[in-house]
Amino acid sequence: MDEITATNLSKEEYAKFLATVPHSAFHTLEWLTTLQTTYPLQLQFIGYFQKGNLFAVTPLMGLRRGPFTLWGAPIRKCNTPPATIFCSPDSEAPKVLPALCRWIRHKRLSYVQITLASDHDQAEGLADKIEALDNLELDLSRPLKSIWDGLSQQRTSVRKAVKSGVRLHWGYQSKILDAQHKVLQDTYRSQGVQPNIPSQLYSTLLANRRSNEVRVLYATYEGRVIAIVWVICDATRCYYWDAAGLSEARELNANHLLVWCLIRWASKRRLDILDFVGTSVGGRGGSRPGIGRFKQSMGGRPVPYRIAYWYSPLMKVIFACYRHGLQLRRRFNKIRSTKNVRHP
Repeated sequence: MDEITATNLSKEEYAKFLATVPHSAFHTLEWLTTLQTTYPLQLQFIGYFQKGNLFAVTPLMGLRRGPFTLWGAPIRKCNTPPATIFCSPDSEAPKVLPALCRWIRHKRLSYVQITLASDHDQAEGLADKIEALDNLELDLSRPLKSIWDGLSQQRTSVRKAVKSGVRLHWGYQSKILDAQHKVLQDTYRSQGVQPNIPSQLYSTLLANRRSNEVRVLYATYEGRVIAIVWVICDATRCYYWDAAGLSEARELNANHLLVWCLIRWASKRRLDILDFVGTSVGGRGGSRPGIGRFKQSMGGRPVPYRIAYWYSPLMKVIFACYRHGLQLRRRFNKIRSTKNVRHP
């Protein structure tokens, strides 16, 4: 078999090829350039050739951290779902992985992470580290009635929301951003964490919603917006990319109604998967495990993926020191909290 080679592409070459193959919404040039308006993101486009023919591509995202650039497909903290296979078409991932590994070593990159499907074991022996990742997904290939019957107790919550007067809308006007800000602040304040998506990214996505396949579904009660879901689609998947709701929305079961509406909508569009973009232990940005439980109650099931890592020798030492420092900090905080306990 002729060896596969990995070579840098221009963004024009990358976009032209991507338009000819199945690809993720998060691999498009539109998505990547949108991220660059919010983050100091660097991009490298890699093409894989065999017998002179380009048959797969990888978009590498780079974030500068001190003297180092951390690369990933995708990279963390750029609001791209971690369970996004590193190349398009993703069916070629096992085939191109050795070529990507050689390219990483040749470029002497300090840090690279990529996502693989769990049934691809080619990373064993190639990557410096591999860790498991589960992603909550709902299979939409079943009949809609079967999905509805499987929701069990959640059907009652959906019906209650409708009877209570919760109404759903698709909205794309700029005023939705004001409602988004209020709902987002309330959501994260109740969780005790800071919002993990910059407001600028929402506004940019809304302004370029057609090129990014972005939709906004929101719930109102007595004329007020109480919950919002940002939806992104590609040819096979509907992504529950971001969601927020007032405490009032939880009391009215508006979130249950929103998800059920999204399931029906995606099913009618004959999409294969509703991707909840989150693990069974919680959501993004330090959100509580209850977020994961809610997604599972609405049909999400853990689907295993793997994240493979490559480190330079210096980066290995830095990460080892960093982990050791975290352990010492936890021990110190534990000792300090014990000393502060007042005994009767």
